[in-house]
Amino acid sequence: MSDLEKKLDIIEKCIKEGQFGRAGSLIDRIKINEISRRDSLRASNLSRRCGKVKKSLKILNPIVRNNHIQPAATDEEIADYAFSLHRIGASFEAENLLSKVDNRSTVNALFFRSIIAFSRWEYERALPWLNRYIESPELSDYQKLMGRSNRIGVYLFTQDFEMAMGEVEDLLQTAQ
Repeated sequence: MSDLEKKLDIIEKCIKEGQFGRAGSLIDRIKINEISRRDSLRASNLSRRCGKVKKSLKILNPIVRNNHIQPAATDEEIADYAFSLHRIGASFEAENLLSKVDNRSTVNALFFRSIIAFSRWEYERALPWLNRYIESPELSDYQKLMGRSNRIGVYLFTQDFEMAMGEVEDLLQTAQ
């Protein structure tokens, strides 16, 4: 395991524990030119998750926006870059990029599309994406929990209180 991978593991642990300030400080210490292509997606994702969205964009911009780079940007890289664009307010550009991504192989794109729909108060539009995301077998328990929590928000917004309560009760049983 490389030094960078060890640093990224620590940053991820900080984020999961809610230590966003510490995670951001650790991300700030990593120079972009130290990040290999192999680690770029993870570094970008962690940067965005701890509030360092500009760094996230700087990591993936040369990969996503350079048509001559080989290998070409993956759907995962494009989706992560698109979500960072959304986080700085470029939601239409983000949605355009996400519409070109294969949602079957890039399940995070489904989650990102739902979050963008939330930002436009289009909760009903987000529900099918969230459902497909949650049903994806490759998700971690943490990712499923995040998807289900967001689905509760959809149910509450659309005033489907019965579905919301069912989801809450199921999550409480799962948590126990």
